[in-house]
Amino acid sequence: MGFVVFLAVVDIVVVGSVVGIVWAGATGRLTANASMGLRTPATVASHEAWRAGHRAAWPWALGLAAIAALCLVAAFTLSFAGRDVAAWACAFAPAAVTLAGLFPMTRAAHAGALETLPHR
Repeated sequence: MGFVVFLAVVDIVVVGSVVGIVWAGATGRLTANASMGLRTPATVASHEAWRAGHRAAWPWALGLAAIAALCLVAAFTLSFAGRDVAAWACAFAPAAVTLAGLFPMTRAAHAGALETLPHR
C-alpha cells in the first residue's frame, strides 16, 4: 500500500502541474515565457495566440485529469483487495498517460494558436 500512496502523490503532482499550467495559460495568469507552458512557434507568437493555444489544450488537460482520477481510484481499490501488482500498474498509469498526452495537447495548442495569427 505504501508504494501505491507514493505513486499517487507523484501522479497528483505531475497531473496537477500540467493541468495548472494549461489553466494558467488559458486564463492569462501565465504569459509566454522560457520555462513553462505549451511552447510552439505559434503559441509564442503573441499573447492572444498563447491564450488561444492553451484554451484549445484545456479539454485535453481535463480529460487527462479524469483518466488520472479513475486510475487512482482503481489503484486504491485493487490495493485494498490485495492485488498489489495491478494496483501499482494503475497507480503508475496517470503519470504515463499525462506525459504521453502532452503530444496531442501540444498539437491542439499549436492549432488553436494558429487560428489567431493573421497569415491564416
